[in-house]
Amino acid sequence: MKQRKLIAVFMCLAILLTGATVAQAAEEQQNVIEVHGEGIVDAAPDRADLSLAIVTENTDAGQVQAENAEKSARVIKALQQKGISESDIQTQNYQLSPRYAQPPKPVEPVRPVQSAIKEAAPRIVGYTVRHQIRVSVKDINLVGELMDLAVKNGANQISNVSFSVSDSLNYKKQALRQAVADARAKAEVLAGALGKTITGVQSAGGSWHESNPGPMYYKEMAMGAGGSAMDTAIATGMAQVRASANITYLIK
Repeated sequence: MKQRKLIAVFMCLAILLTGATVAQAAEEQQNVIEVHGEGIVDAAPDRADLSLAIVTENTDAGQVQAENAEKSARVIKALQQKGISESDIQTQNYQLSPRYAQPPKPVEPVRPVQSAIKEAAPRIVGYTVRHQIRVSVKDINLVGELMDLAVKNGANQISNVSFSVSDSLNYKKQALRQAVADARAKAEVLAGALGKTITGVQSAGGSWHESNPGPMYYKEMAMGAGGSAMDTAIATGMAQVRASANITYLIK
C-alpha cells in the first residue's frame, strides 16, 4: 500500500515538472527576436584565367594539323618567355573536324509524271583544327599584354577572361563577421524599442558567397611609340564577397 502511494507521488511530481518545463519552453519561444544580418567586402582580384584558341584551316588533314601545331608551339613559347610557367598553361580542348560543302540542288525537269531526283551527298572540302588553351595568370597587370602577345603569335580566338581572388577565405570571414555584427545591431534596436534586453542566443546560422567581376577590356586610343598596333587594356573591376547571418536572440 505504501509502495503504491510512493508511486502516485512520483507520478504527480513528474507531471508537475513536465508541465513546468513545457511552460518554460513556451515562454522562451515567445521571448525571442529573429534577425537577419548582411556583410559585404570588396576585394581586388589578384589572378586571372585566360582562355584562347588557335584555329587553322586547310584542305589537307595532315597539313592543317602541322600548321596548328606550329602556331600553338609559337604561342606557348611566347607566353613562357613572358614569365608564364609550363604548369600554368593547359590544353582544354583539341579538335580536328572536316568541313563539308553541299552540292547545288539539281533542277528537276518538267515531266508529265514527276519522279524523285536523288540529291548528291555533301563532300569534304577541307579540315579545321581548334586548339584551345587555358592560361593561369598570377599577375593580372599582364593580362592585356599576354592577350596581344598570343594574337601576334598565332592565336585567333579569345573566348573568356575571368578574374578571382586567391585569398578569398579571409574576405569571406570578414564579410561573415560584418553580417553577425549587423544582426546584433538590429536585435539591440528591436529589443530596446520593445523595452527588453538581450540575454543570449537561441540559434544562429550563416553563409557566404563570392562574386567575381567580368572582364572589361578595350583598345587604347593612342598608337605605340613606334607606331605599332594598339595594346589591349584590361579593367578588372572589384570582386565582391557577401555573407548573411540568421540569428535568434533570447530577450527578457
